[in-house]
Amino acid sequence: MGKDLKGKELGAGYRQRPDGRYEGRWTDTAGKKHSVYGKTLREVRTKLREAELSAPQTACRGKDCTVDEWFYIWLETYKKGFLKDNTIYRYRIMYDKHISPRIGGYKLSEVRRIDIQAIISEMQNKGLSGASQLLIKKLCYGIFKQAVQDEMLLRNPADGVNTARKSKYDGVVLTKEQEQIFLERSFTDFYGPILGVQFNTGLRAGELFGLKPEDVDLTGGYIYVKRTLVIVDGKYVENSPKTETSIRRVPINSDCRMYLERWMEQRRICAEKNTGQVCEYFFCNGGFSTLTLSGYNSAISRLVRSINMTLPVEKQIPVFRSHAMRRSFATRCFEAGVPPKVVQKYLGHTNIQTTMDIYTKVFDDIDPQMVEKISWQVVKGGQKVVNDTENGVVMRFDRDRITQSC
Repeated sequence: MGKDLKGKELGAGYRQRPDGRYEGRWTDTAGKKHSVYGKTLREVRTKLREAELSAPQTACRGKDCTVDEWFYIWLETYKKGFLKDNTIYRYRIMYDKHISPRIGGYKLSEVRRIDIQAIISEMQNKGLSGASQLLIKKLCYGIFKQAVQDEMLLRNPADGVNTARKSKYDGVVLTKEQEQIFLERSFTDFYGPILGVQFNTGLRAGELFGLKPEDVDLTGGYIYVKRTLVIVDGKYVENSPKTETSIRRVPINSDCRMYLERWMEQRRICAEKNTGQVCEYFFCNGGFSTLTLSGYNSAISRLVRSINMTLPVEKQIPVFRSHAMRRSFATRCFEAGVPPKVVQKYLGHTNIQTTMDIYTKVFDDIDPQMVEKISWQVVKGGQKVVNDTENGVVMRFDRDRITQSC
């Protein structure tokens, strides 16, 4: 029983604090403790009643809650509204596919580190990527971390779980020759202009699909990225771009302009043939409806297979998905000498390290004979000069700064 400052009994769950305010305490059905405060006991009782009525109701309580029960409480209470809809959807898909079949029926208190490690090992045996394994590890860690914070568990069983090392640079990147062959051969295909735009802007697929006609400014020479379009539970959902830095404008180069102009004419014809259809987005499929990632990637695979049938084995194009065009765009930028910070801005990366991982890969693949083009000379003042006469670039190195002139 709580008491006020004069020693009067207030009832279970109530007390008066030394500062004179009243406090009401309650525990929700998931075992988490809460407090409400007010100047009067009546105010606190009203707040407490409202809080209890608005709290999510579940049979799950404490360590006896099953992992399946806790996952959906965790998702609805702690993640929904704080993460994008497509991220929530992805969490559900990954959980239902990999985690629930293994430990979904376990009580929270029954889960051990070896159970989670077994999930990761099974994924590795199936050949799933290090990135997928890492996602499952992070998902498990987040689920059980919250249970620890809510005093349902003493420790997190996901601590210390191992995954395959994620490559710093994981994915297909087309060479200049492969990119040129692909674009030339796909030029007359329905998807040809769309592919050309992505190769020349590095937009994410969701950003590309979410463009509206007013976002493409041929006069000013920019594409404005304002939203991303994803499918969640079979429905199209508009989200803000992945990060704040993803809201950006991307310059239109001459090749991109050609593809955009060609698409605008193709879109007009497509609209005339499908008079009953309305597509508010700039890019569409053959039926003048919204593009989907699965349909787009299927078109890419179809084109790659068709092109490879006409090429010798040593020149064949690797099978790739839409994100490879984003990586290829970044690679072309670095090969052309565009500074990493500028490429970061083009791609909308929040972290420069993400951009630099691509940069590092590009220069890891440089032919060792390229080094022969560079000559070192020691000059007065302790400076060294890198002289690339073919490209007209001189870099001066000293202890305090690096300068470049062309």
